[in-house]
This record gives sequence, structure tokens and C-alpha cells, in this order.
Amino acid sequence: MRPGQILVSLLIALILPRDAPVSAQSPEDLRSVAHRYVAAVAAMDYDEEQRFYDAESVFEDPTSVRFGDPWQLVGGESIVAFFRDTNTEYRTLGIEMRILEEFASPPFWVGTIRSTVTSCGVLTGDQQKSWTGVIDMVMVLELDGAVVRRRTDWADYAGAAETLDGIAAEAARRPDDPRCVE
Repeated sequence: MRPGQILVSLLIALILPRDAPVSAQSPEDLRSVAHRYVAAVAAMDYDEEQRFYDAESVFEDPTSVRFGDPWQLVGGESIVAFFRDTNTEYRTLGIEMRILEEFASPPFWVGTIRSTVTSCGVLTGDQQKSWTGVIDMVMVLELDGAVVRRRTDWADYAGAAETLDGIAAEAARRPDDPRCVE
């Protein structure tokens, strides 16, 4: 077992309820569902993303406390609305989510993901220029068939903050991005 898998196994042991049902899904099935889900989220395909949720699905990000109360949403419609509204508010142009490492132990899939997000400069103050930031995260999906019962993210938002700090001075010298000009 690789060191990353040991860490992931420990995480699963900590979050898995003692009476959790045993999943009939194979690790390969979990990986397939997880890859389709991550692709839908990255593509900002909200209709496809919605198909992975039901009324009891949960999204939580304990590390989002740096922005106020930690994010915790219940229900597929609420989860999709959150991502749609956030991407609209920050004028997100594109997201690339690269799975760096993954581990599946039914009913859980755990992936370390590097998200590269490009958006218009809402956070830099110059909305006619685009910027790209990197957010590394560990995503844990509890799956039941093709339904995401729970998604928990542990994100390192420091990378995006460093990008913003570094780009602020340089932003004035960059040309306007035609995708950002209203």
C-alpha cells in the first residue's frame, strides 16, 4: 500500500460510521462514477451534475471556514444552485480538475485533485482581465450507485490566495481578455 493510500484509508476510517452499509459496488464502478461526476463539475454542466444528486445529497467543505461559515448544503438542487451561482458571481470561464491520485473503498472514492480555475478578475478588481488560480483538494465521495450521497472537500485555498496576491500588481500591465469585456 502506498503512503497516500494509507492516509486515505485512515481518513475513511475516521469518517465512516461504524454501522455503515457495505456497498455492492466494486472499486472500478466507484472510479467510473467519480470520474464522470468530476468531469461534469469541471465542465460546469449543471444538468449533468444534477443527475448525480438526490434530495438527501450533501456537499460540505470544512475548509471553507476562511470565507465565513463552512459550506454545508443538503439536496441536489441546493448544491447545483450553489456552484452555478458561485461560478456566475466570480465570472468563471473554465475549470480543469485533474485527478492526481485516487483510492476507492466501497462506498467511498477519495481523490486528490488539482483544480485550475480561470475567471474574470472579480477578485482582483479588474473585471476585464482574466486570472487563473490553482486550488488543490482532497475530495471524498460517498456513492450509492450513481448517486453522490455526500461530497466532502478539504481544499487548500492558500494557492488561490497567493495567485491573487501575485497577480494584483501585474494585472494592470496585462491586456484585457475579450471573454471578460462586457
